[in-house]
Amino acid sequence: MSQTTLSQTTLTQKTKLEQMKARLIAEEVKFKIKEQKRLTKHMIDLGKLIIKAELDTIPQATLCGGLLSLKDLLNKEEGQSLLKQWERIGLTFLEKDKKASTGVIITFESEPPQEIKTHLRESGLKWNKIRKEWYGHAGDLDLLKKGIGTLEHSVTLIS
Repeated sequence: MSQTTLSQTTLTQKTKLEQMKARLIAEEVKFKIKEQKRLTKHMIDLGKLIIKAELDTIPQATLCGGLLSLKDLLNKEEGQSLLKQWERIGLTFLEKDKKASTGVIITFESEPPQEIKTHLRESGLKWNKIRKEWYGHAGDLDLLKKGIGTLEHSVTLIS
């Protein structure tokens, strides 16, 4: 094999290795982004639980102290039975809360004004840009409709 062929082969192998390295770096970045999104969603879900339990008015330091005391309590022998009791209470509450809201899809003849969009978001609805509709679970349908007012719209309830 000539020197030129050997150096071209080496250069080709080096290029392939650099491409593999770049792909691995890109995969690592994707993985880190995915993990960060998962963590952010988890924190948002925990915040929602604090709000649902109506503990969001307690100062942060007090709430943190309460949670640390709770952690200590769970580390004691009766912690497991306490966890099972809380799970039953929590499941009952969350199921009742889920039944209290209604799945809804709202479409408009024309784009609604900003104050109605804000009202829809505050009511827990999200915008689907592909289907051009608002969707989600609404706790109070009458309040939702009142905020829309007389603007031409259609409401579809989802069971």
